[in-house]
Amino acid sequence: MKHLAFALIGCLAFAESEAQTQQPIFKDKADSIEYDGLFQKIIKVYGVMGTANEKQRDSLAAVAKYWNERQERLREKVVGYRWVYSPSHPLLDEALVQNRDSVTAITLTKLAELPPELFQFKNLTKLELIDCRISKLPRQLSRLKKLERVSVFTDRSGKRLKLAPNKTVKTLVVGSTRLPKRYGAFKALHRLDLSRNNLTDFPNMKGCKKLKELSLRENLLTLEDLNARSSILEVLELQKNKIRVVPAAIAQFPNLKRLVFNYNPIESVSDKMSRLQRLEQVGFYSNQLKEVPQALYSLHTLKEIDLYHNQIERLDARASQWKKLEVLYLSNNKLISLPDNLGELTNLRELYVHNNRLSALPEGIGQLTNLKILRVNSNYLPLLPSIEKLERLENIDLSNNQLHTFSLNVFKFPKLKIISLLGNQWDEVTKQEIRKQAVALENKEVTVLFN
Repeated sequence: MKHLAFALIGCLAFAESEAQTQQPIFKDKADSIEYDGLFQKIIKVYGVMGTANEKQRDSLAAVAKYWNERQERLREKVVGYRWVYSPSHPLLDEALVQNRDSVTAITLTKLAELPPELFQFKNLTKLELIDCRISKLPRQLSRLKKLERVSVFTDRSGKRLKLAPNKTVKTLVVGSTRLPKRYGAFKALHRLDLSRNNLTDFPNMKGCKKLKELSLRENLLTLEDLNARSSILEVLELQKNKIRVVPAAIAQFPNLKRLVFNYNPIESVSDKMSRLQRLEQVGFYSNQLKEVPQALYSLHTLKEIDLYHNQIERLDARASQWKKLEVLYLSNNKLISLPDNLGELTNLRELYVHNNRLSALPEGIGQLTNLKILRVNSNYLPLLPSIEKLERLENIDLSNNQLHTFSLNVFKFPKLKIISLLGNQWDEVTKQEIRKQAVALENKEVTVLFN
């Protein structure tokens, strides 16, 4: 069964949407056919195993193992991967048998043009095109007055997709090797999603006067020659690209409120990023930063900062300028200290500093009276500062430190839901009291993790 599970995972890597799967590409078509055939055989074996007896399962597992090993050898010939899309909405034939007024979403597959029947659905808000040969989203789409979202996946026309003028579509999603040159024809466009297209260049946003959200996840962007600009863009998603340096040109999006660089090999950030004075949420999850980008300290509008999984050793005292900050993610770094004035972040609701090298916490933490979540587990803390004022705490994780005792008044916090005390060196008096409190809190549906 273990081999079978591995084979299934290797065959298809599932994306964020259930309608999208990733399949391998081989240079030799025969290898591709063989790989797919092996996958179908393994799926069939998996189905039979559910009703087989023990001896039969052993035999079937041996067969699956053999096919899996053949697949493994074929994987060495993989030259890339492609996205395969399945319908997210009812197909046209299915929709035609329904009440036309009740249908709000339709998927069209393998068509060369939009069928006349489509325009019978006056309440249609979402249209999805998969494996079609439509090289242009025509003017006729404007007849669907309520249409707000169009998705185009794996276009088969062989031509670059064109967009005819449209005043209703607010969201456009394109997954194709032949992206439009420009998007300004869609006058109402609010969100543009060009994820997973192997993009190396930033898209042309000229004429997109209402574009507020741009998603460019899982591409090949480096931003080295970034020359795009927008005074209205509010959300820019750049997860899983090839960005090593955040350039000064990022300042050309002064209205940004959310900026995400998660899963990039980013090592440095231009100080010009400090010009994004409306930024509220920024993500550098799983980058290669050795320090908090200096530009962040100048962004006083920030409400959420994600610096998980980097190599950061210190947080500067200038962090106290984040007066609006509500969530701070600093876990899985190399932090050896936190600033003494951290308690000035009076709007902070969630603080994550677990899996670091902290041997002490600043006394100021006890002033964070709006704090709901405090995770300081997996550090080297022998003592805690006083946290008796943090009565709004709901989730506390103190596990895997070097604690001997702490204030038992924590157990009286009225909103407490879970507290983890595992893996410490509690003295006997504290142990007994924790056990006593844990029993009492069970009746209040509070979880106390303790060994």
